[in-house]
Amino acid sequence: MAEKFSLPSWAISDDEAESYIPEDGWFHSYVQYARECTDAPLIYHVATAYSILSCAAAKCSLEAVGEYGSHEQPFILWIGVIGSSGDRKSTALEIGRDVLTRARQVTDQPRAVFAGDGSQEAFHDLMCDSPNMIFFKDELSNLFDIRGTSYMKGFTSWLLELYSGKDRPRMLKSYRGNGDNGNGDSEAPKPKYTDEHIIERPRLNILGGIPPAILRQKASGADWHSGFLARFKLFGGMRGEAWRDQTIRDDRAEAALASWLHKVAWGSSCRIVLQGEAQKMLSRWVYERVEVPRMNQEWPDAVVSQNLRLQEFGSRIAGLYALTQQHKPLDGSRSRILVDTSTMDVVLRVLEGLRRTSLELFVDSATPIENREEKEVCSWIKAQPNGVSVNEILEHFKSTSRRSLYRYLRDLVDAGLLKKDKPLGRSRSSRVVYKAPSK
Repeated sequence: MAEKFSLPSWAISDDEAESYIPEDGWFHSYVQYARECTDAPLIYHVATAYSILSCAAAKCSLEAVGEYGSHEQPFILWIGVIGSSGDRKSTALEIGRDVLTRARQVTDQPRAVFAGDGSQEAFHDLMCDSPNMIFFKDELSNLFDIRGTSYMKGFTSWLLELYSGKDRPRMLKSYRGNGDNGNGDSEAPKPKYTDEHIIERPRLNILGGIPPAILRQKASGADWHSGFLARFKLFGGMRGEAWRDQTIRDDRAEAALASWLHKVAWGSSCRIVLQGEAQKMLSRWVYERVEVPRMNQEWPDAVVSQNLRLQEFGSRIAGLYALTQQHKPLDGSRSRILVDTSTMDVVLRVLEGLRRTSLELFVDSATPIENREEKEVCSWIKAQPNGVSVNEILEHFKSTSRRSLYRYLRDLVDAGLLKKDKPLGRSRSSRVVYKAPSK
C-alpha cells in the first residue's frame, strides 16, 4: 500500500491557506482565479496577492491606533515563497506579475522590476525615477550571492534603509562620466554633482522564491539573527497529489482583476485605520504568542527576530484585506477605511501559520541535522512530554555512547531544537532533563 502523501513541517497546507482567504472582495477573486490556473500550492497565490496589493496601495497610509497613541506604517512587504523545484513557485509569481503589469497604465503608477544583475547605483537611479515598485526575483538566493560582489557592497544595508519607507538621499555622490569639467577639458578631475538625488516616499516591495535546500545553503546563522532575513515573511508550501499538465490562463478574468487594481487600489489615497477591538485582538495575540515565549526564552534567538516583526506584518495585511472590500476609489485625507474584527480573525490565523513556519524553517534550513543517530535521539526526546535525563536516553539508545550523546545534546540545545530543564522531584544526579522547546 502506498504511503499517504505528507507535507514537511514548514509547509502550509491548502486547507490552512483556505482559512486565509476572505469570503469576498478582490483578494478572494484573485486567489480563486489563480488556483484554477495551476496546481501550485494555494499559499503561493495568497503570498503573491499580498505583494501585488501592497505595491498597488502605495498612495494609502495605514494608521495603527493603540493605547499610547498612533503611528503610520507604509505598505511595504518582503515575501519569500519556499518550496522545492517543480512546486510551481515561478508559475504562481508570474500570474501576479502579469496582472500587476497589465494594470499599470500610466507612468506614475507602480512598476514591476524583473530582477537581473546590475549595480547598486543603477538600482538607486531606478528607485529615484520610480519610488514605488515591486522587485520580482524568481530566485531570492541571488540576494545572498550579490552581497559578496564589490559593486554591490552595502546593498543589503541600503535595502534596510528603504524598508522604513522614509525619504532617502542617494548613497553616493554622482560623477560626470567622461571626466569633463563642463568647459571641454577632458583631463580635469571628475567633479561631483552638487545636488543630491532623493528617493521620495520609497515603497519597495520584494517577492521571490527559494527552495529550502538553497535557503539552508545560502543563509547563515547570522542571516537568521540579522534584521535582513527577519523582514522577510516566509510562506512554505509543497504541491500535493493533484497534478495539472499545463497552466491555463483567462484573459478576461485577468483584465477584470487588473482593472480593480488600477481603478480602486491605485486610485485611492485614503487612510486605513486599525483601532478599537481589532487593534486589541492583535496586541493580545502578540503578547501571548510572541512576547511571553520570548521572555521565557522558549525559542532560539533567530526565531525571535522573525516573530518580533509579526505585529508589523499583521497590521499591514489587515489594511490590505480591508482595502480589497472596496468597490470604488476613496480619495482625500478625510476618507478612511476601518479594519473590523472579522478581518483580524483572518489575520491572526495567518500570523499563527507564519509563527510555526519560522521555527520549522529555522530548524530545517538554518541548523540541519546530518547525523542519522542524532535525528533519532532528537525525535525520541521531543516525544517525551515531561523530559528525559541522560541516563534515561542512554537506557533507550543502548548502542549510543555517553560521549556521543553529550555531543548530540549540546548541538541540539545550541540549535534550539531541544532545551534543558530542571523539574522538581529529581535527584541531584539526574536533575537536568532534556525536552522539546515550547511552541
